[in-house]
Amino acid sequence: MLRVRLLVPALAVVVTAGACSTTGIGIATPASDQAPMAIPISTQSATARAEFLRGVHDLDVESPPLKAREHFDRALAADPNFAFGHLYAAFSAPSIAAYRNHLDEAVRLADGATPAEQLWIRAERTGLDNNVNGQLALAQQLLQLTPSDPRAYGYLAGIQFNAGRRADARATLERAAQIDPNFAPTWIQLGNSYLLSEPRDLAKAESYIRKEVALEPNEPVAHDYMGDVYRAENNLPQARAEYTRMIELDPSRALAFQQRGHVNSFLGNFAEARTDYDRAVALADPTQKPTYSVYHALVNVYAGDPSAAEAELERIAGGVDGMNIPSADGAKIFALSEEARIALHNRHLDVAQRAIDQLRTVYRHQAETGRSDAIRRGNEANIDYWEGMLAARRGDFATARNEARDMMAQVAQDQNPRKNEGAHELLGMADLLQGNYPSAAAHFAEANPDDIYVWYHRGLALEGAGRTAEAKEFFRRVAAWNFNTAATALVKSDAARRAA
Repeated sequence: MLRVRLLVPALAVVVTAGACSTTGIGIATPASDQAPMAIPISTQSATARAEFLRGVHDLDVESPPLKAREHFDRALAADPNFAFGHLYAAFSAPSIAAYRNHLDEAVRLADGATPAEQLWIRAERTGLDNNVNGQLALAQQLLQLTPSDPRAYGYLAGIQFNAGRRADARATLERAAQIDPNFAPTWIQLGNSYLLSEPRDLAKAESYIRKEVALEPNEPVAHDYMGDVYRAENNLPQARAEYTRMIELDPSRALAFQQRGHVNSFLGNFAEARTDYDRAVALADPTQKPTYSVYHALVNVYAGDPSAAEAELERIAGGVDGMNIPSADGAKIFALSEEARIALHNRHLDVAQRAIDQLRTVYRHQAETGRSDAIRRGNEANIDYWEGMLAARRGDFATARNEARDMMAQVAQDQNPRKNEGAHELLGMADLLQGNYPSAAAHFAEANPDDIYVWYHRGLALEGAGRTAEAKEFFRRVAAWNFNTAATALVKSDAARRAA
């Protein structure tokens, strides 16, 4: 499912739009658990079935991930041969190694699964190879087999988004909403697509999310997404009120405090933001604590002290190994990537070099645990990306362009229409810093269309090329963006100045 959060998943953050799982979309069950599921479930164990459905429901309402994992673990204890249970245990896994272990078990046991379950397992395994085209074909077969299941439509739509087929994805979700208008995850997925993916439409996003709120007014997730709508509309006080309502409904939910911390960061309430992030860290599943800590560090950037953010992120990454958590590689990649982004932007090149040196090691270790050539290639492309960005900031544009070509070579065999977006971003940065503004603008146009950092630099390139009106449109888009990353913290205020 498309997500507003930007939390680090078990898999690598693949700059090249590479190997990633379409998790979080599958066969969720309605909150009441009363509606029959269109897809047959193969387990004959009543305990396994009940625990599986509880885990799916926890994913559906976006409960803390540990809750879902515990239910899937109990389902598999009751029926170790439940292939589809292993697939969903993979979806909620805390690390790439755990994800891969459960997915491999699902594949091994697939002969005992129902035809629809087999297609889902094959589709997920195909996606692991960054074969988005093949995954798309399997998801379409799944839909033909279960044409009345909104969950199958949701899975297909997620893959269509990954393939850049946005109009098709939204049409697929509209059909899902017609099939079962009481299935809340469809409204979330549809509304969220208009919040985050170009072409965006905030009026549509709000109308779809309000349908979900009407279905589940007392679920924290409803107020979570309503808060996201208000953030997108730049109504930050109302967004903060929605996240406070989340806290009232479930004071133990770390994500609610994190979300309110984001709003307080944008409002300049830095002490309150840090307090919210501290509370999120205290409440979080151990596997998520480093992620919440990263957002605490970003407050320093909003407050005008990027060096303090870099130092805090360095400490977070350095402390992960001592936490003994399965998600250590993903957590370190997130912290170090944000540190590298801040340091490169501010030309603290010694800090950037140190972060990138660590990223190189962690990416390669993560690829070993993932046991996938596609993940290895994607992570090598990520290394090329960061080394190329460092070279570009140093003025070594030939090396930066060579790294971009290496990125393209790494992912050349991947069946993914978006595989070269990261390389185009790197080429655009090299051209921009060298003053080749028209070429830079053309490359940024081929980069990730939903990335605020790309928007900002595309605006700079257009501005340099004398296309002032187009540049201002991108700067306005950046200035109005209220979803938190290091990139947002770095460019939001300058974009507002340039848009004026």
